[in-house]
Amino acid sequence: MFMKQFMILCLLSLTVGLSAQISRGELEKATSKGKAMLQKGSLEDAVAVFNEILSKDPTEGIALLLRARAKYELSAYKGAKKDCFAYMDIYGIDAEVAGLLGKTEKGLENYKQALAYLKTALLFDPDGIEYLMDRAEIYYNLGLDEQACIDWHQAKLNGSQEAEALSGKYCKRVRIPIDDVRHDSEPVEDDEPEDMESDPGNASTDSSSADDSDPTEDNANEEDTGGDDGVNVPDRREDEPTDTEENTNDTEVEPEVEEEEKYPLDTRIEEIYVDDDLTIRIADGIGSRKIVDMPDILILSDKSGEVVVDICVDRLGRVVKNTLNEEYSTLKTASLVSLALRESSNFRFARSSRKNHCGTITFVITGSN
Repeated sequence: MFMKQFMILCLLSLTVGLSAQISRGELEKATSKGKAMLQKGSLEDAVAVFNEILSKDPTEGIALLLRARAKYELSAYKGAKKDCFAYMDIYGIDAEVAGLLGKTEKGLENYKQALAYLKTALLFDPDGIEYLMDRAEIYYNLGLDEQACIDWHQAKLNGSQEAEALSGKYCKRVRIPIDDVRHDSEPVEDDEPEDMESDPGNASTDSSSADDSDPTEDNANEEDTGGDDGVNVPDRREDEPTDTEENTNDTEVEPEVEEEEKYPLDTRIEEIYVDDDLTIRIADGIGSRKIVDMPDILILSDKSGEVVVDICVDRLGRVVKNTLNEEYSTLKTASLVSLALRESSNFRFARSSRKNHCGTITFVITGSN
């Protein structure tokens, strides 16, 4: 009797298992349906289709990657990463999953991780336009114009019209050896590459670089490596005047009025928890601007209070002015003020078309007493 019941249970389990599986024909049909929805932009419907496929076969690699891409497009970055890792656990790493992880980390503003994944994707597929464009965007937003131009130039050679437009506009004043297109290049902070200093003839022998640039413009705009405004690049505006135009029209247009007309009031407050002793608040006109890098800060104090620093940020995202706001600061100990001023200057914001973007960084300190 017991053996009979056991056999019946085994048969039932086998029947349930077989009914849960998906045939190859059904899989292909469902996958095609999900792809079509993904291409049309019906992202939630696409995720539902891939959920159904994966409920029957959790190891289906195509469905995992397509669901990860749909989640990325929905800005569900953590879910996209989870699907990518599930895919790699089964199939290992390849260009597609590495590139998608690079996009996802970029969306999360984890730029170091994003660059590492995109570098891996380009090791598998050195001519991958999508990976080159994603990496160039990160380099550009970090102020690494040389690296961005190298990737844009390679993407242009591979047939990208968008990359051709960007390199044509933003790389005229960036002195790079155009033929030295390095897929595995690492970020460098220097404005001018070292090999150009050791071989001055490079700039003149490179025909593609010489034809596109004007030496007089280079001298006049030595610090403006961002190029001419006017291309549809993140954080750039087409109607942004050049420095020369602003200088010649100083008597006609008040800069403050122009700034107020072009940019709405930014009332957002960005709070960053550092530790139990410190919270940082970015506000008063600059709370919405993305932070791409901030220093490691350790503040120890026996008193609680706030040190408020007025800051101004340039187009490249660098803090070019920082002063103590005595009116709103409740802690004015010399050591704390000095530390706050020093560390506030080490913040790096995303690029913007705004020439002079000002606000406050407040160091909210919790004392030991």
